[in-house]
Amino acid sequence: MPTCDVQLLEKDTKQRLGAEHDFEDICNHSFFTAINWNLLNKRLLTPPVVPDLVRSISLFSFKVYFLHV
Repeated sequence: MPTCDVQLLEKDTKQRLGAEHDFEDICNHSFFTAINWNLLNKRLLTPPVVPDLVRSISLFSFKVYFLHV
């Protein structure tokens, strides 16, 4: 079975993770088994990384090559 990131980034939408049973496919994937989806949905989980933002539109956390199109 391909890794989760490969399945989520699959170009063919019919092969992409979630194509068959939508969000259930993603929730049930082994990569996400540690996530309590009910708590996440209620916003009761603490994120593993919280960026230190200077302003609400701060781009400090993004690599430079993502900022130029």
